[in-house]
Amino acid sequence: IEDSYAINYTPISKNWLRGNKKFFALLVDGDSMESEFHDGDIAIFLKTPVCDSGSNCCVRLPDGNVTFKKVTFTQDKIWIEPLNLNNSSGFTPIYFNRYDDNASIEILGVCVDKRRKELNY
Repeated sequence: IEDSYAINYTPISKNWLRGNKKFFALLVDGDSMESEFHDGDIAIFLKTPVCDSGSNCCVRLPDGNVTFKKVTFTQDKIWIEPLNLNNSSGFTPIYFNRYDDNASIEILGVCVDKRRKELNY
């Protein structure tokens, strides 16, 4: 997430950079975001602290861990959900109280594109 953690780069359209937008990419690890994102895919995120309900986002959880999940807002909760409920990591939907500062999450970016892992058969 921080520049110091960068290990590689992926090209994006020059047009994306209009308006001083910033992007980052993460390697998808695991199957919790199947069937839309596969293990080994590259997810590209627009760096932003806000998202619409139902967006696939990179989020920092209250414990400091960072994850890539669907973010859904209800009146008083923020849900963090895998797309694949039968994922091998056992990640199940969790929620946080929207008004509890001690349990707040941080939106780091919204997924805007993906690069499919090339399969070698």
